[in-house]
Amino acid sequence: MSNMSYCRFQNTYGDAAECLDALEQQKELSGDEYNAARNMFLEFLRFCVDMEIIEDFDKERFGEYLGELRTGRD
Repeated sequence: MSNMSYCRFQNTYGDAAECLDALEQQKELSGDEYNAARNMFLEFLRFCVDMEIIEDFDKERFGEYLGELRTGRD
């Protein structure tokens, strides 16, 4: 279910903070959670590049970091 436009950021902030906390604590990610985390953070990072908030980001290191947390990796 999507958030109402007047509170979408308020409702999402806690969830995003929880996701960042899990990454900072290096919690393991299932395959589905890995894919969702990868997609979500790539969208945020691409937005930041497109809006010239950041110049670039290290896509390889980003993939390595998430890959280290993925359970059942080959």
